[in-house]
Amino acid sequence: MKSLSASLAYLYVPEGRVFEVQILLSLPTEKIRQTTEAIRSSETLKNLREDDEPVKRIASAANLSFAQALAVWYAVSNLSRQRTAQKIADGDFLSDLHLLAPEGAPPFDEVRQKVLLDLFARTSEGTLLEKAEFLKRAYAPSLVSCRSVCDIRPLFDEKRERIESAALVVILGLETHTDDHEMKTVVVQATRSKLADLKKCITEAENKLAVMERVFGGNVQLF
Repeated sequence: MKSLSASLAYLYVPEGRVFEVQILLSLPTEKIRQTTEAIRSSETLKNLREDDEPVKRIASAANLSFAQALAVWYAVSNLSRQRTAQKIADGDFLSDLHLLAPEGAPPFDEVRQKVLLDLFARTSEGTLLEKAEFLKRAYAPSLVSCRSVCDIRPLFDEKRERIESAALVVILGLETHTDDHEMKTVVVQATRSKLADLKKCITEAENKLAVMERVFGGNVQLF
């Protein structure tokens, strides 16, 4: 049986990303309209320094969970770029969207089609937002979250009867995200001295950013 992705005539949606488009297409028409307003909001563009700003604004405007809003944002970004790059006509674009609509989705009537085309329309606000998100995350995995676990590792004597000493180790879990929407956790361990080196490196990076903000902040919007 042909997969859903293989049935599309104009769009490319990997099987692992179909669910994002289906979350979008399962939304009521009014929530899609609210998503469009959130993406084009001038407030979204003003707060690009805040990580996940577009996602948070979509979630708030359309009353969605963060996970739903994240899937919607990824779907809109991906399909918008394809529609523009390949110059896909409205009818062809809607035809593929209709194929992707999950069972139980609202009727694909004229009103809904118009709202969807408006969501995927190319605007200056949407273009700037997508480019900003791309620049923050493209080419190299970006940090999503980090956690630490402290560990103590005892050193036994030769007969394994007594504990002579112990090593203190910190395990760091760094969750990353790629522009292909893949999540990966990188785990490293460090001693107290290496944590000090890491802290120094982070401080240096923050100082460099502060210098760049002073130099460029008056001329362009930084995010």
